[in-house]
Amino acid sequence: MRLSNVIRTLRNISQLIIREKDRNRLIQKSCDLLVEGCVYEKAWLLLLDEKGQSESVNHAGFGGSETSFLEQLVAGDYPECVREFMVQDKPAISCNQPGEHHEDCVMVDSHRRQGIFRCRLEYEGRLYGVLGAIVPARALSDKEEQDLFLEVSNDLAFALAHIEKEQLRKLTEERLLRAAEEWRTTFDTITDSVSIHNRDYRITRLNKAFARMVGVELKELIGRNCFEVVHGTDEPCPNCPHRQALKDGKPHAAEFFEANLGIHLDVSASPIINEKGEVMATVHVVRDITERKKIEEDLWKSEATNRAIVSAIANMIFYIGKDGTCLDFIPGASGKPLYTPEVTVGKKIEEIFPIEIALDQMRRIRLALQTGQVQTREYTLKRLSDLIYYEFQFIPVGKDEVIALTRDITERKRIQEQLMIADRLASIGELASCIAHEINNPLTGIIGLSELILDADLPVDVREDLKTVHAEAQRTARIIKNLLTFARKQPLEKQPTDINDTISKVMQLRAYEQRLNNINITTRFAPDLPKINANTLQLQQVFLNIVINAEHFMTETHGRGTFTVTTERVGDIVRIVFVDNGPGIDRDTLEYIFDPFFTTKEVGKGTGLGLSICHGIIAEHGGRIYAQSKAGKGATFIIELPISATELKE
Repeated sequence: MRLSNVIRTLRNISQLIIREKDRNRLIQKSCDLLVEGCVYEKAWLLLLDEKGQSESVNHAGFGGSETSFLEQLVAGDYPECVREFMVQDKPAISCNQPGEHHEDCVMVDSHRRQGIFRCRLEYEGRLYGVLGAIVPARALSDKEEQDLFLEVSNDLAFALAHIEKEQLRKLTEERLLRAAEEWRTTFDTITDSVSIHNRDYRITRLNKAFARMVGVELKELIGRNCFEVVHGTDEPCPNCPHRQALKDGKPHAAEFFEANLGIHLDVSASPIINEKGEVMATVHVVRDITERKKIEEDLWKSEATNRAIVSAIANMIFYIGKDGTCLDFIPGASGKPLYTPEVTVGKKIEEIFPIEIALDQMRRIRLALQTGQVQTREYTLKRLSDLIYYEFQFIPVGKDEVIALTRDITERKRIQEQLMIADRLASIGELASCIAHEINNPLTGIIGLSELILDADLPVDVREDLKTVHAEAQRTARIIKNLLTFARKQPLEKQPTDINDTISKVMQLRAYEQRLNNINITTRFAPDLPKINANTLQLQQVFLNIVINAEHFMTETHGRGTFTVTTERVGDIVRIVFVDNGPGIDRDTLEYIFDPFFTTKEVGKGTGLGLSICHGIIAEHGGRIYAQSKAGKGATFIIELPISATELKE
């Protein structure tokens, strides 16, 4: 009868295992069934986690002080008999006879009367817990009942393992579904167009951004050829990143304007490789860069415009780092740049400029960066055989760079020198005028009295001496006259004058000497040259002086020469240019050639007043005269005279 009840109970538990999927209900109902029908007095099941720690305790038939045993199990404070049983590999079931107990065990009263079944719930090496029951003493000797208890324990262990695996599967499934949903949400949230293309160029997956880009519903794009959708063609484009990635298994990218969509695209294709190392598909990421391209184009236009504006400035511009490296260079619009970007950009300034200039520039750069103030300095640089004066302004830009703005001040220097000469000549002219007037009065008396005395009857030797006095007085008078001319103190009668005709007459006067000295004359007269208001005789004196000087130095140097005279109109002035191929004038001498009594001719061959008088005459006419020359390169004299007001009105 008892064995039948046990079998029926175990059968009920087996049916429970089949239909019950909730772990806690399964354990609790199993404990209840073991006690129901008076099969066992008490039953309990200690459930362990993967680490062997107490997770829960289900029970049936317990009451009174014996519940403290259950509390011990929940707390993991196992009685010695349970602890020893849990660490044994065998037997899977243990049976305790009545009276076999520890004196301190809370179940001592039950153990005095009845026996105990304990069975480990193990499956595939995992200990899920321990099933225990208080059994009648006679059950301890019934091998069949022990086997049945072990069988139900094994079934429960299997059921627990199955439920755990099912829970894990569901959890994994849920996580996968959640991850898939998160991935899909992320995939569709990406603003770039993302798609997967197989080896046949067909689209297998894509996000919403791709569908929006091509203007086609997402579901209608699956399975279509990518080149048909994007390019509107029947075959892939030549530089297709997908094709290249399929070929070599490496990522590829391309930027291009897609006429079919009317936008600029940045396309990348990354290979998807299987376990055999074969490329099965590629992930396409397409970004619409139309706005970026527009910004780049606007920036390029802006930069090009700024560079064109800067390049139109005659000044050279250097961008220099704090270490003295030239970062950029704009030659300017001067027409004859001293440097080019090829020989400046990326070079240290000591590789560009002479070392003494470079060292001074570095001092200026450091000072500009330290103080934040513009540093200005003048330098003399050489272009071929010419000396060019430059003004450098070192302008700090941030903490690490300066802009060196340069300006060619050679012409300004030349004008300054001419102004200094003009100022010096004016001072000398005032002095000469005073001296000439002071000398002129007594000199007039000497000339007059000597003429009267010469009319008297004088001894021959006295008469000869007196003639010498009279001649020297006359020569002194001529010098005084020249001084007054230089000082611009004589009144001038001016009238409209044809410059071409005036020069022609001077050249006719010198034609014989020029042929005699093998001097070749070239004239380039501007036709219809406006007349100027001038004293013709004085201009002839100026032109004659320049021509005679040129003849002298060309003949002395070469025994022959070439002389060119050019006239032209420049704005409201007439410019006359005399060019010879004589020995030239060195820089030091050029500064003083218009000074009175300065001459490079031998003693007795010049007074040094010729060019100073020319300067005075031209200045009196409201014009200017200056020279350009280098030693060994001939000389050029330039005269500029204002066109008469009458001619300008016409």
